[in-house]
Amino acid sequence: MKKNPINKGKRILAFLLGIIWAILVVVTVYDLVEINNFNYYRRSYSGAEYAARGILTKEYGSLYRRIQSDMGENIDVENRPEYKEVLAIHDYIEAGTHYKIYSENGMTERAARYKEKMEEAYKNFGELDFTIDDLNKLLGLE
Repeated sequence: MKKNPINKGKRILAFLLGIIWAILVVVTVYDLVEINNFNYYRRSYSGAEYAARGILTKEYGSLYRRIQSDMGENIDVENRPEYKEVLAIHDYIEAGTHYKIYSENGMTERAARYKEKMEEAYKNFGELDFTIDDLNKLLGLE
């Protein structure tokens, strides 16, 4: 008996579709595991704890990003002391960057405004005032 070439084509197509289906299942399961790991990590720490780890590792540039997740969950970060200190460091870095740019380019009036903002931010450092030397070094203000 002769084999029907149409059946052979259907078997090849079914085999290829089975491989594609298996790849899709593996990718979907992997993505679900990764999403679960990310959500677990986000739930493990508050934004303030995550920011504190950034301070300990001297990753000052990422502090604001570290508390954004809590801001997205409508936590009032402006009036909580643990966030207020982190936001003060962020504000200090932002003002310090502007201060350096304006002072280096001879724009003394604008530089003075940002120097005042730096001083205002420093007043809110609270217990994080030990970071000031590192921040000034980071900003090149020593």
